[in-house]
Amino acid sequence: MKKQFACVLPLVLLLCACTRAGEAPALDFPQTQWDMNAQGVMEAWGVTPDEVQNYSAEGRAVSFALAGCTVFGAQAESVTFSFINLALDESGDIQQFDEAAMAGEEVLAGVTVQYPQGTDTDKLAAALKAQYGEPLPELTLYPLYNALGAGMAAEEKQASGTQRLWGGATVASTLSGQDTAFFRQNWPVYLPGMETEQDWEQFSQNGRMVTLVADLNETAPLLQFDAYNLAVYRQLVARLGGENTAA
Repeated sequence: MKKQFACVLPLVLLLCACTRAGEAPALDFPQTQWDMNAQGVMEAWGVTPDEVQNYSAEGRAVSFALAGCTVFGAQAESVTFSFINLALDESGDIQQFDEAAMAGEEVLAGVTVQYPQGTDTDKLAAALKAQYGEPLPELTLYPLYNALGAGMAAEEKQASGTQRLWGGATVASTLSGQDTAFFRQNWPVYLPGMETEQDWEQFSQNGRMVTLVADLNETAPLLQFDAYNLAVYRQLVARLGGENTAA
């Protein structure tokens, strides 16, 4: 058995090295996948609905928190899982939501990990790098809410001594070879403020399917995973497949 393990380990390391060198990291959160619903994440973490904290289900949003978890080798104060339900009815209006007919279709779209003061941030940074590869020097985020008013919001992040940034594949690279016109036409339903062709070009070239912003300050280290764009992409892929089947 030891000999077999010794043969497999270099191959695993080689595969990991190739992925990190040539592809964007998957940025999956431990023990989860981004297509899981709330029940699936609870099962993956071995908890029941009665054991989670701050459970909330309002309209399209579902969230809950876990306490006392060890994540990336450090004890976290809380791990909050956020879900989004992007299913549309016949109206195609994101503002319309029939809970009786559309509930249960939520998918994991974000995870926030809060660590206590005194966490060894150097070890935490090393664990994140080991898991997701080299961080990025900069990252553009596209919030759903524009604090400055009208238009598509864009938030520029820069790496620093206390901030590390990771990003998965860009929207444009993911859509390569697909029906780009369909995504261009329908993505604004899920991203308020995307109005012009320039907005789409900026978003598709710079937006990432999944992002991780790690704020490694000494007072309250915080990790923020955001997979909303991936949720939108998968929802549109399903819609496109349904339209092609109907046609």
